Amino acid sequence: MAAPGNSLREQAEKLLLAAVGAVALTTERVDELGDELASKAGIKREEATALVREVADGWRREAGRLG
Repeated sequence: MAAPGNSLREQAEKLLLAAVGAVALTTERVDELGDELASKAGIKREEATALVREVADGWRREAGRLG
């Protein structure tokens, strides 16, 4: 059951906003996140960027599925 003040509508709105944010992730931001991940994880930039793109693509597919 939803917590008081956290209605089903509010939860749905938050989910929708998160999905829109994931879909709106720009190529530039993907590259920035890839650079940051590479730096922090000690992996190649190309590997990090590919991972970020893979995750973002998954978000986009999920957002499309949710319609």
